[in-house]
Amino acid sequence: MLAVLWFARDTEGKAYVYKELHEPNLIISEAVERIKQVNGEDKYEYFYAPRDLWNRRQETGKSVADIFYENGIQLTKTSVDRVDGWFATKEWLKVYESRNIETGERIKDSKLKIFPNCINLIRNIPQLLVDEKNPNDVATEPHEPTHIADGLRYFCVNFTHPTEIQVEKNWEEVREERAFRSYIEYGVG
Repeated sequence: MLAVLWFARDTEGKAYVYKELHEPNLIISEAVERIKQVNGEDKYEYFYAPRDLWNRRQETGKSVADIFYENGIQLTKTSVDRVDGWFATKEWLKVYESRNIETGERIKDSKLKIFPNCINLIRNIPQLLVDEKNPNDVATEPHEPTHIADGLRYFCVNFTHPTEIQVEKNWEEVREERAFRSYIEYGVG
């Protein structure tokens, strides 16, 4: 099952799941092409994937990650700690009270927003069950709803801070910033 989510982050610490791809029965090269089609012209930083996609296949000697790379998409390994991932996901989804900045009215809000076109994610989240052996984890059965939910978990465990506002700097500022970082990291100027 191919399950991919697209996220956008803002400078206020919120994230938005705005697009999904959820498709069965694709070979690896077809999956890469489908991702490219659905991605369109969107710019992205990472495509997170579980670490088992770097395992070499006996038939070819290549991993799924190798085949993705050969077809134009570089995957990024995500955390293997499922419990940390689900804790992070719960934090992103947690409802809190806030104020509407325009009206001052008190509202319920969360750090993560899911667009209504992400129908598979919306359908599958409520189907997740608690693991009987570890109540801090999600059960892997039934298996079908876990694919798209794992995509959500991969994002949540990897992003714990808002995106930075990109500010254009002149060359002198960049040079000074690099020198400062070098001094802090290595003790040299």
